[in-house]
Amino acid sequence: MYKKLKQCHSISEIYVTLGKDWFECIGAILLSSWMLLPLITTAVYIIYYFLEPNLLIRIGSMHIIYENLFEYLGVITLIFWFFYLLGKFITARYHIREMFNQEPWHFLLLSMLCLSLLSALCAEDIVTSLGGNLYRFEGFESYLIYMSVMGCAFMISSLQTKRNLFILLVIVADFLAIGQYGTEHSITFFLQIYPGLRSTLFFQFNHYGYFLNIAIVTIAGLITYDRRLPYRLFYVISIILQIFTLIVNDTFGAYLGASIGLLGLCILFWAKEKKWDWFSITPLLILVILSVVSALGYISSSADYNIGENFLILFGDVDKIAHHSSSMGSAGTGRMHLWMAAFEAIKKRPILGYGPDSDIIAFTGTDRPHNEFIQHALFLGIPALVMYVTALITLFIHQIKHLRKLNYTIMIAAGVVIGYLAGSMTGNTMFYTTYYFFMMLGFAAGREDDSPLLEKSDSVN
Repeated sequence: MYKKLKQCHSISEIYVTLGKDWFECIGAILLSSWMLLPLITTAVYIIYYFLEPNLLIRIGSMHIIYENLFEYLGVITLIFWFFYLLGKFITARYHIREMFNQEPWHFLLLSMLCLSLLSALCAEDIVTSLGGNLYRFEGFESYLIYMSVMGCAFMISSLQTKRNLFILLVIVADFLAIGQYGTEHSITFFLQIYPGLRSTLFFQFNHYGYFLNIAIVTIAGLITYDRRLPYRLFYVISIILQIFTLIVNDTFGAYLGASIGLLGLCILFWAKEKKWDWFSITPLLILVILSVVSALGYISSSADYNIGENFLILFGDVDKIAHHSSSMGSAGTGRMHLWMAAFEAIKKRPILGYGPDSDIIAFTGTDRPHNEFIQHALFLGIPALVMYVTALITLFIHQIKHLRKLNYTIMIAAGVVIGYLAGSMTGNTMFYTTYYFFMMLGFAAGREDDSPLLEKSDSVN
């Protein structure tokens, strides 16, 4: 390989010499690193904490370590993906117009990315909008990283590779759940590593809830489609652990998102397979059983609310909104007030918004509106939001039309995307959870098995 590369005189020759398998292998390694990033961050922190505590003081908290690792890995992934795209555009046999006609969501998301750059350049604080603030770390740079992660996921064609990546996510989720159990029960080691209440290494318990939403639906998909008995037993144990952890975590928006994701996965399975399978509804049954146990008071969260009480609060909030109560703004633990304030702020800058990660506290009373769709309109402008929603809708319609031809990894990722989007209606993006969503979106955008684009994209000149 090295000798062949030395003889190359152009990017196209290098691309062809390396070949599709090489790019897919490197892409899989990078995605594995992204899946394992929470455990890698934890390991680095433990090494510093126990072996170099003085160095840890100079470096800062796990927060800083996590951001640095995210940025380092992100830059590597972005460079790799840029080179892959460059080679693809030079050597691809099919025209961009053909891809645009059949898969417009790629170009809609790319257009949204371009608008986000323009929005950042027009923001009051350009530096923050480009690089992100110290907490969210979600400037335009992070948007580029999300794009590259999604691109790497999209380029993976091996079902075995994608299944292994899903399994890595399960392993990470189980380790974090054990960490939360340790902190909940005041085990010294875990308190030293994960001091945050109900959040393990995440900065806030709601953020951990977003991750749990993604993990739970992923495990449910593996239970449905991975028929190897030892693995199914592992998945069932894992999903019980994860749902229990989510109930203790008490991020109700993530709970509702996971519920919708599990239901969506069941519907997609039935629509594709046209048959009944108990394993397809097992995750949903586990969720119902544990929810009932929680409602009866046998599983309480650290916030002293159980699932039954959360549903009563939800019904009360819906009633406030339906009757336009004077206390309507308090619905969703104050989210309705944030949304109304965000709508007023959007009216002032509807085209390009305020810029990624901009300081909007003066307009809304908080740094995020706690709704990702409203957030996109607020930060990037209404046109960017329209492009985002249109991309998701066109992708969904296309995949539904070809549902019978989609492989199981696309189905699993689609269930995760549905669950995440449902949960995002009351959530925020964060650099360490949003990349999981875009990775799954890349998998969900996979092509049907007999797609002409798939055949053409798998070959190079």
